[in-house]
Amino acid sequence: MLFSASRIITAHKIYNKEYVVIMNEDENESFNRWSCLDPNTNSYRVFNKHHCEINNYIWSFVPLQSFGEYLVRHDKADKTIHDIFHVSGIDSRRVEKSKALWMKNFKSFQNLCYINALTSILSYLEFYIKRIGTISLLSDPGVMIGESRAVDGTKLIKNTKAVNTEKIITSLVKGTWYDRARNFELVFLELPSSIRDNIETLEKIRKIRNRAAHSFSRMDNGVFVDRVEDKFHDKVELESLKKYMSLISDIAVDIDKQLLRNNIGEFESIYIYHSNQDKFRGFNNEKARQFGTLLNSSYVGNIRSKKFCKQLIDYYSGL
Repeated sequence: MLFSASRIITAHKIYNKEYVVIMNEDENESFNRWSCLDPNTNSYRVFNKHHCEINNYIWSFVPLQSFGEYLVRHDKADKTIHDIFHVSGIDSRRVEKSKALWMKNFKSFQNLCYINALTSILSYLEFYIKRIGTISLLSDPGVMIGESRAVDGTKLIKNTKAVNTEKIITSLVKGTWYDRARNFELVFLELPSSIRDNIETLEKIRKIRNRAAHSFSRMDNGVFVDRVEDKFHDKVELESLKKYMSLISDIAVDIDKQLLRNNIGEFESIYIYHSNQDKFRGFNNEKARQFGTLLNSSYVGNIRSKKFCKQLIDYYSGL
């Protein structure tokens, strides 16, 4: 597909996907309070950074796992683990010699790694929802009473009026996913299909995470036990982990698109100006230049022009 010279193409890699955003140059110049020039929020970019890191860690382990298991399965029957891997040194006594026992331990460690990865993934998804939900409520506080955009949250932060978001945000990240989904839709009027169609899977992930997080610390049956039973009972295979990661990525993308479009707009840019306005000196054009330098260093999305920055400052000053 060909595009004219008056079109700007911006590609954003998101986990294992790529989104291409096309906009006119004139659109890229102008400030619009409720329409963001970027395809995603800063909050999403932090989420995606964590998601890519975990993905890279997992796929640095998988080849090692496959190769190690291959060597053990195909080496001579009389060779021990110490022979196969040339184990030596002061810690060699810690390494199991039996191939069967080593393989059992290695499989258990692999499962532990995947469960811990899943625990981290759900944790930073919840942190993302907490962050993006808070930004949405600060930007568009009217949604809390069912009146989206009834008041621009910029007016409130400009006049140091606090917005109490804690109760609503907690309802989005605590409890079952049935409750979270219902609360999200009550507040923001829409629920991404990636959540609606996968609540049972999300509940399964939540329960795995909770069992893993508390498996060594729960004392529901008292301090004294008559048998040793604290262990991971869940099993997470690589294929399942891949599906879970893809689902979590889809949920973050869908939430970001919805809230950016409906409730946030350019609020993140406005908030950067609001938080740093005392640093800018000179008349409006000079302030716009200084703000643009700061703003563009804060983003990895589309560059904001001096015209855009001046319009944003004028908008903020006029409220």
